[in-house]
Amino acid sequence: MFTVRPAVPADYPAMIDLLEAEEFHAHARECWLALDGGHSLHGCWLVAVTDARDGMALVGVAHADLTIDYGDLLLNRGVEPPHTYVSAIVIDRGRRGRGIGRQLLSGIAAAAVEARANFLVLVPQDGDGAPVAFFEACGLIALEAHTDGVPTRYGAPLDNTVLPTR
Repeated sequence: MFTVRPAVPADYPAMIDLLEAEEFHAHARECWLALDGGHSLHGCWLVAVTDARDGMALVGVAHADLTIDYGDLLLNRGVEPPHTYVSAIVIDRGRRGRGIGRQLLSGIAAAAVEARANFLVLVPQDGDGAPVAFFEACGLIALEAHTDGVPTRYGAPLDNTVLPTR
């Protein structure tokens, strides 16, 4: 069993470990700066925690900028800002396939709806098909074809995703 909730400072060390393990170095650096003080995390940071023998274990992290202008890719489709950009969904490798990513993305979608964003967009970091299947299962579609050096971006209007947002 796991719970998705907003990240708190006590989560930062475990967030850093998970983000570093999955090569999300820029996100880990932001957490380090916040851990050292004088810097606060920007955007929406959610964590998935589970009960473990020694207490709670952090098993997933997600980050999104809830209200941005993603630019021409969406504007050319008639999608006015604000847009929500999901920059990270990271799940502990031993816990994948248990619904944690879906719940984290659902939490981001709910926060985006609350912030009055109307479209969610993300870019897969992994090259294999698992993230694509996950995105499609969540109701996201490819926004353009993959070209050399430019990964395919995925997205959907927030009211079209299959994720619960309330």
